[in-house]
Amino acid sequence: MKKVHIIAIVVIIAIAFALILARYYTMQRGYETVTPTTPPQQTTTTETTPVPTEAGTTTPITEATVTQPPQTPTTPSPQTPTTPTALPTPSPTPTAPSATVTETTSPQTPTTTITTETTTTPAPQPQVVFLKLPEGEEPKFGLVEIAFNISGLSYSNPFDTSDIDVWVHIETPSGSRVAVPAFYFQNYTVKRLGPGEEIIVRVGRPYWLARFAPVEEGVHKFYVKAVDGRGSAVVSEIREFMVKGVAGRGFVRVDSGKRLFVFDSGESMFMLGIDVAWPPDRRSSISFYEQWFDKLNKSGIKVVRIGLVPWALTLEWSKLHYYSLDDAARIDEIVKLAEKYDIYIVFVFMWHGELADNWGDNPYNAARGGPLQSPEEFWSNAVAISIFKDKVRYIIARWGYSTHILAWELINEADLTTNFFSARSAFVSWVKEISSYIKSVDPYNRIVTVNLADYNSEPRVWSVESIDIINVHRYGPEGFKDIALAIPSIVEGLWNTYRKPIIITEFGVDYRWIGYPGFKGTPYWAYDKSGVGLHEGLWSSIFSLSPVSAMSWWWDTQIDSYNLWYHYKALYEFLKSVDPVRGGLGKARASLVITDVTPSSITLYPLAGWVWVSPVRENRLVIRPDGAIEGRVDLLSGFIYGTCHSQRTLNPVFTVMFIDRGRVVLHINSVGRGSAKLVIYVNGSLATQLDLPDKDGKSDGSANEYDMDVELWFEPGTYEIKIDSEACDWFTWDYIVFENAVYRAAKVDLYALANSTFAMLWVRNKDYNWWNVVVLNKTLEPAEGVEVEIRGLQDGVYRVEFWDTCRGVVVKSMEVQVSNGVARVPVGSVEKDIAMKITRAG
Repeated sequence: MKKVHIIAIVVIIAIAFALILARYYTMQRGYETVTPTTPPQQTTTTETTPVPTEAGTTTPITEATVTQPPQTPTTPSPQTPTTPTALPTPSPTPTAPSATVTETTSPQTPTTTITTETTTTPAPQPQVVFLKLPEGEEPKFGLVEIAFNISGLSYSNPFDTSDIDVWVHIETPSGSRVAVPAFYFQNYTVKRLGPGEEIIVRVGRPYWLARFAPVEEGVHKFYVKAVDGRGSAVVSEIREFMVKGVAGRGFVRVDSGKRLFVFDSGESMFMLGIDVAWPPDRRSSISFYEQWFDKLNKSGIKVVRIGLVPWALTLEWSKLHYYSLDDAARIDEIVKLAEKYDIYIVFVFMWHGELADNWGDNPYNAARGGPLQSPEEFWSNAVAISIFKDKVRYIIARWGYSTHILAWELINEADLTTNFFSARSAFVSWVKEISSYIKSVDPYNRIVTVNLADYNSEPRVWSVESIDIINVHRYGPEGFKDIALAIPSIVEGLWNTYRKPIIITEFGVDYRWIGYPGFKGTPYWAYDKSGVGLHEGLWSSIFSLSPVSAMSWWWDTQIDSYNLWYHYKALYEFLKSVDPVRGGLGKARASLVITDVTPSSITLYPLAGWVWVSPVRENRLVIRPDGAIEGRVDLLSGFIYGTCHSQRTLNPVFTVMFIDRGRVVLHINSVGRGSAKLVIYVNGSLATQLDLPDKDGKSDGSANEYDMDVELWFEPGTYEIKIDSEACDWFTWDYIVFENAVYRAAKVDLYALANSTFAMLWVRNKDYNWWNVVVLNKTLEPAEGVEVEIRGLQDGVYRVEFWDTCRGVVVKSMEVQVSNGVARVPVGSVEKDIAMKITRAG
């Protein structure tokens, strides 16, 4: 036992000795920690960030050197931002106080409170670090880019302005202040995999970017301001850049007369347009538009309409409120191509299918985690509106700099969205809110518009102050059989009501495509291989004083397939020297000179399809012997509505003077499923009636179910003729002939624009329309001995050029004398159409 005790004592002594030594060395090391002989080592990092240059390449630049404490090697050191003195700034961000630690013992023992003032590293102050600044002199209307990083603010979604809101504030040489929204940007290069296919390769890390197009020359000063969701803000120091010289025409504006377009440079032109609405897919989008813009440029086309669509180019279809930076990069390249080829884009924010057929995949849908239970809530849901505004802001921030963005279009064909007609008032409010928001964030006050499949389905939107132009779609076949007669009436009627420019941004002889649901035939545009309907739309829209020609929808399947580009080239050549705003062009005082009073016939075609909302009580038209038609022919619907339809108030009433004994021939096409009853009243008395039971069980107005004529004879005199349906449903008609109701010399339509020393005219045979030529294969009877008179010109000698409207060349010329302000021009025979320019000699 003693031996055991001795061993235990030795072990205890050894342990005690070891503890003493350990304590000694610990105290020595503690003294070294508390009283250092040198300050702690700091690290210095230099970061290289790629910054975009021309043509999608990258040039690395070195970010500002930042000294950082070792605890947070990736965070810039505290730095107080330079406060601008000439521009407004936010209140300074408060600095966090030093920490105080209070330590309390257990209540069972005497309490001792120890207050210790600890030494801590202050939290980094918010900071803006510039990565790229304008160098040298930038041109007026050119692109100025300012790239930067932001540190010290708290945010998780750079696309959500309630999380982080970044602006560049600019003071121009004239003293005005411009706020330019900044946006989150990922640098990239475009890698081509082969013909018609490319991918976006991301380069480096994302950063913030602002794009600005100066509209003044001289020194510009600017600073960056960012605010996060907590209200913390950072303001950069003031920098400046010089603007000198001019690049391009500037932005497109509505002219002071509120009818045409004018550039910032002061010049103006009639612009030819077409829809090239989307690429076939995402990966070929850049190559697609490069090829198309080249074609358009060679044909003289200036305007296209391009939309964000789920199946090709979009921004947030994958995840709501998060934008595809790859898609954005593709749109960058498309905008650059538009600038290269001098093409102006109507940029459509969304397609109606997103709130209709594509609703199931829409990220706004609650089934996908969005805020909406149904599509129609989109117009009124505050969360959805806020999210959509952020998307609009991003689009404006990223591409608003380009002078080749002609207009912002809020949505395509809104009236085709689900349950639209039950939410029309909410839609009007939405249009007001979104268009006003655009005006508040677009530094350039660009043109804003919206779109409906039937421009009459919700006419209140055209009175919205922040909607700048009226945007019309019109198709056949039930209506629009005489396009050149319809478009001037559409434009003039809307102009007289709203005093805003009108553009036909979609049109065609048939709205259906090959494979259209429920349609097994061939659409009429496929038969129009010579482009008669296209030709009608282009020339009639320009002579209606529309700033952009009517824009065909069938850009690929018809125009490109049949190589109809010559129609554009011919009109472009005719208009090349015309500056309508500087020239003060307006509707000319022009008329036909009637020398041959032999009676002849006039044929009218329905010019409207299904009318959703009746804007007038009746459609009254007066047909004069000289061929002129008074009234809204654009409301002449191909449907005669029955008693079950509110549109019945639109059924037509014609006032006609028969020069000699003649007839009225009405051609009936088809009937609705509910059957119809044709009635014709003459001077208020029933003249004829005909039951039209449904025979085919279809509800197709173009099914040619009846294909029959109804005739009435008239003695010379003036008559009021009313056509109606007194059964429940509708029937459709293809044309109505008034025999011996006009003079033979009135077989042409005359379209004319002029100022005091110049006039241009388009003369068209009334029978030259796509329905007669393409569908009926009618042989055109030339109008003979045509002569026109233009009044209001200054006296003198004028040169008259006659232009071939399909080749774009002068085919003959002559001189005429203007006396007492009147010029008479013998035109001669007109089989199809001919154009003229009348210019004062010398």
